[in-house]
Amino acid sequence: MWERSLSGVKLTGIWADDVISVAESQIGYKESKKNYIVTEDGKTKGYTRYGDWYGNAYGDWCAMFVSFCLNYADIPESAIPYEASCQRWIKATSGSLYYSASDYTPQKGDLIFFDWDNDGHSDHVGLVASVSEDGSSLQTIEGNSSSAVRTVRYNTGDRDIMGYAALPENPAMAADAADENTGEAALDENAENDMAGTYALMTLAEEEDETEDTVSPVNDTDNLDGNGKIPVTSISGTGTTYDAVKDVYTSELRIEFSFDKNDIVSGKTYIYTYPEGIIIPDGLLNQQKDLLDYSGMKAGTYTFVKNDDGTYAVQIQFDDSYVQNAGDAISGYVQFKGELDVSKTEDNGSIKLVGSDGVEL
Repeated sequence: MWERSLSGVKLTGIWADDVISVAESQIGYKESKKNYIVTEDGKTKGYTRYGDWYGNAYGDWCAMFVSFCLNYADIPESAIPYEASCQRWIKATSGSLYYSASDYTPQKGDLIFFDWDNDGHSDHVGLVASVSEDGSSLQTIEGNSSSAVRTVRYNTGDRDIMGYAALPENPAMAADAADENTGEAALDENAENDMAGTYALMTLAEEEDETEDTVSPVNDTDNLDGNGKIPVTSISGTGTTYDAVKDVYTSELRIEFSFDKNDIVSGKTYIYTYPEGIIIPDGLLNQQKDLLDYSGMKAGTYTFVKNDDGTYAVQIQFDDSYVQNAGDAISGYVQFKGELDVSKTEDNGSIKLVGSDGVEL
């Protein structure tokens, strides 16, 4: 699968750097000449991994290439939409992110739109990889450029450059200079109430913080049944890389969950046991940390633990006052940088892990 071509990419959370790192990993890829279709008007359209990923394996693929890069840079569609059409992309970003070429100074990571026939409609898009110090020229990475992914250099005043969609800054990076050695959590907002949704973000802690409380795993079987389970809706891994020294894969692992407010019992611990093969770093274990919303209000606590059978789990406890003021649903995600057991790798190079609740990674 195409994920193999991304094995050397390490995401930093700086979206401009990450999307270009993904794009650079694809340089040299060419549209297939052996696997193709012939359209009704006689044009030959070769297969591409970017079209296959997007859902149109034989389509024009410059925009699908850029969308692919945004996706694998872990830049959400809520920040900048994904598209397969250049003109639709301009429309989708107009009024917020799109600027005409004459009114904007391009930056690394921006989308650059071209109008080859100067008819006022864009027919090609790429990514700005770098801009010269004096701003007079830039280098792009483009898909479907001579049927390949390649770099191209332009003068910024080139008449074929129609405009740019500015890549937003990662709000998580803007909010704080994220310290890799601390865990943190935040809660999202809901239209019904400022405290209606829960959004938990946990980052890697390599060393224990002496000021944190150390806790032991909960072994109460009641907490592992019914409402004692964290209701996970999905589990995913992004930015997966192979560490040859440790012989493990590392990945940003994320579970998404959604609680019905009425199912939350006062004083109860809610648990999710990760699928066998997921390894949580020791520095994250048994450290009880506050679960906070964006305003800094405490909503509860979360803790990573290692179970007696060698699997790992996360435990969440909510504060009663927070739940009482919440809306009908409390939903969000838990994320950390962990490891994946190489023995779980299948013959095709993919990793498939299935939790006890049947949710697959």
